[in-house]
Amino acid sequence: MNSNDAVAFFIVHGVIQGVGYRYFVASIAKKYSLSGMVRNVHDGSVEILAVGSKKSIESFSKEINIQTKYGIAVFNIEPHYKKYWINKRLHPFIIEDFKSFTIEK
Repeated sequence: MNSNDAVAFFIVHGVIQGVGYRYFVASIAKKYSLSGMVRNVHDGSVEILAVGSKKSIESFSKEINIQTKYGIAVFNIEPHYKKYWINKRLHPFIIEDFKSFTIEK
């Protein structure tokens, strides 16, 4: 992460686990040259960390909000932009730990 990077953390709800959503998100992140990660959460949601230019994150956030595609149905996305909150959510990792975009288990 460099000083010009923007950061966003998304909590996504819907039919998004077991349908390839994490791989779909990773492909969109690569398209926009974002670093970060995507991971499933035990409650059925998916968390996404996106680090890159503000414009790229804005475009990325629109593309991950898909209603029906490949069995994926996103119902709601909660965006978060405060670095302190994001680092607390990522603990024991921090934003700077992510040099590329990864799919976490």
